[in-house]
Amino acid sequence: MEEERMGRETVLRIRIEWALGEAISGGGGGERERRENGFAQDFRTAGAKIRRKMWLQNMKMKLIVVGIVIALILLIILSVCRGFNCGK
Repeated sequence: MEEERMGRETVLRIRIEWALGEAISGGGGGERERRENGFAQDFRTAGAKIRRKMWLQNMKMKLIVVGIVIALILLIILSVCRGFNCGK
């Protein structure tokens, strides 16, 4: 969570610095377009990185929940059957 927040802050800081630089310099035709394209690429890259990280965290959480559910089911079965000889 902390890394995600810092990543968003970094992207926002870059955007603010870029906007302030544009306001001061007034931009310059092709140079402005190149900077915008570079910023857009950086933004897409940061977004993809955050998406991958969040997907991995989500998958870990799902695996933990499934593991707990399976453990509870086994615990219930073993306590009701008093071991693995339930069918006898």
